[in-house]
Amino acid sequence: MLVAMLTAMSCSDDDNTVVPGSSVMMSFCGEDIQTDTRASFTTSMTSFGLSCSVYSSSATASSAAFGNYFLNKEISNNATTEYFWPGSGKKCSFYAYYPCGNSNIILNSTTSSTGSPTYALTIPTDITKQVDFCVAEVKDVAGDYERTVTLPFSHACASISFKIKNTGTEAFTLKSVSFYGVKQSGRYSNGIWSTSGNASTSTSNAMTITSNTSIDGGATLDVSGTSNKIIVIPQTIAAGTEIFDVLFTVNGEDKHFCYSLTDALTLNKGTQYTYTLNINTYTPPAESTPVDLGLPSGLKWAAGNVGAKNPEDYGLYFAWGETEGFTAEQVVAGVRSFNWSSYKAKEIAADLTPEQDAAHVNLGGSWRMPTKAEYQELLDNCNVVWTANYGGTGVAGRVLTSKVNRKSVFFPAAGYCNNSSVYDVGSYGDYWSASWGSSSNAWYLAFYSGYQGLYDNRGCYGFSVRAVCE
Repeated sequence: MLVAMLTAMSCSDDDNTVVPGSSVMMSFCGEDIQTDTRASFTTSMTSFGLSCSVYSSSATASSAAFGNYFLNKEISNNATTEYFWPGSGKKCSFYAYYPCGNSNIILNSTTSSTGSPTYALTIPTDITKQVDFCVAEVKDVAGDYERTVTLPFSHACASISFKIKNTGTEAFTLKSVSFYGVKQSGRYSNGIWSTSGNASTSTSNAMTITSNTSIDGGATLDVSGTSNKIIVIPQTIAAGTEIFDVLFTVNGEDKHFCYSLTDALTLNKGTQYTYTLNINTYTPPAESTPVDLGLPSGLKWAAGNVGAKNPEDYGLYFAWGETEGFTAEQVVAGVRSFNWSSYKAKEIAADLTPEQDAAHVNLGGSWRMPTKAEYQELLDNCNVVWTANYGGTGVAGRVLTSKVNRKSVFFPAAGYCNNSSVYDVGSYGDYWSASWGSSSNAWYLAFYSGYQGLYDNRGCYGFSVRAVCE
């Protein structure tokens, strides 16, 4: 317990002062707080700010002039300023806050105010400068109480703690956890908060905990511990607000995990919230990652070619109606020669069945090759732009961006295979459909830097395949 002794050595009988009714000095005990919102604080208080209102014994604290006996005094052990109890005809109310003297906490009330005080608080973005704002009020104490006043401090803010769980099997290195989407300024009075200003965003005023810690697959890291809790003004955050950004490194590549609220979140005073954010570093291959472009048919297009891990990868080359694909390296090495004599699907003279569909056989599920009409729907509902350097990868091709929802897919210019050679890589893209044309020909999408369209050709050539699903 912390006790500070205060005694008033002289006084007068003016309206704003008090005639002491006793020679007993006032003393105060800042009661320890049992539930922390920031563990590095509040286990002991060396000092706190205190105001005292004195008024007639027939009145109440709510109507009394605030701090008319003493205002915003920093109380500590061995205080040299002393105050006496005012006597039986008076009552006292005491209003304390912690920490005193911090520039981010302002006592707005003056001696012209009445009732409980109003505080203005600003939460710094730098979490090392955040403080656990605590308050205590003891009202309507008899003027001749003449004993130690125990000040029951409570936490006025909330706090946020983070844990990161690696739900995958591959280790990654956590770089930082950022929290944003909240307002960082507010006013506190009579136990109620009101916030002001704009909410922080992911690009400004994010409160960040930095780290450089490896987390093995299946392991959980306590990011906040005892000293990295984030102090938050109590408030309600609207549904849909993005509030978390986790930066981590896996296989030498920086990645972000962002989280938006599904439902509104209310942060209450004096409450500690712990969030465990699950991170799985497994990224499904682009060949089987559906992208909803908002097309009239509802069809979803894969983010990459069959056989491609990333959207910019060329993937495998297939003859039309054949379900075994080959890499460019295999073709050049002579593993597969794409020509009419070695073509295994010459007998097909109709649209492909699921058993003949390279996308369905290789990916399973509802994945399949698109029809000619579905390629046309894609072209009609997207803005199609040629790029020579997709996403900084150095890969050329066509970016198709939905006119409906602005989502996009990338078709790399993977070229085509004829015999044991791969031609026009980086210049042309050729993609089979599941639709039969005529006279041994099948429909396909073809493009280069200046044009794209649908054509038919002999199925023996090695073209790329892009999958779709319902």
